[in-house]
Amino acid sequence: MKLRYSLALILGISLFNSGHARVAQEGTPSSTAKTVQLADKQEKEKAPLVACDVNADVQQCCSAAKCGGNVLSNRDRHNCKVKSGGKSWHPAARGGEPAVCVRP
Repeated sequence: MKLRYSLALILGISLFNSGHARVAQEGTPSSTAKTVQLADKQEKEKAPLVACDVNADVQQCCSAAKCGGNVLSNRDRHNCKVKSGGKSWHPAARGGEPAVCVRP
């Protein structure tokens, strides 16, 4: 009697655990999907750097003084230095006039 109970208990536990493992596998993205997401993120981080241009129609945070170097971000003036480590900043050019380069 004890042997039957033990076997039934072991069988029940193993079936219960295998069912949870299957649900857990189905509920999470596959390792291939995770690899693709990681590759996409790395490609974005390795995007080619663009040179700063005071004639650009968007505001830019530049890596060098006097609006030289590469574009670090299009943040606002305050966050250019604080979050991007920028050396100079210029607002968007308007009406064909180049933007005034300032230190953040």
